[in-house]
Amino acid sequence: MNGRARSNLELIQKELGHGIWGDIQFTDRSGQESTIYALRATIRFLDGSVLYVTEYTNKFGIIDRYYYDWTAADWRIKAQYHSEPHKRDQRYQTATEPYHIHPPQNTVLSNLDRFPNYAHQDLYSIVEGIIIFAVIPSRTSLE
Repeated sequence: MNGRARSNLELIQKELGHGIWGDIQFTDRSGQESTIYALRATIRFLDGSVLYVTEYTNKFGIIDRYYYDWTAADWRIKAQYHSEPHKRDQRYQTATEPYHIHPPQNTVLSNLDRFPNYAHQDLYSIVEGIIIFAVIPSRTSLE
């Protein structure tokens, strides 16, 4: 990892709240709450999709690894943005290791299917991308 600080959920809510339904919840998919070493959150979008956030940080608040899992309103996985390295098995690595994206589970041919993630490596840009490419096109107006 390159020294990214723990995500600022308040900033995301403030600046990207136009695409978020309600307030960000401070538990992840498991229902666990955040701790000093793990940021956990659930972000619900206006299109009904949900992003589950889990960031593991070191004692300095720097992210060691993250799991951002985006699901459709019917709970099917849309994409998973992960940053855990796959050092032992080269078949699992992408050009942007440790950053990679898992495609929707119903399109996966094998557990080796991962895509490089060049640009969406932080929570803010992932939430912004979801709003731009999923939430805004699903709205009938900008009101």
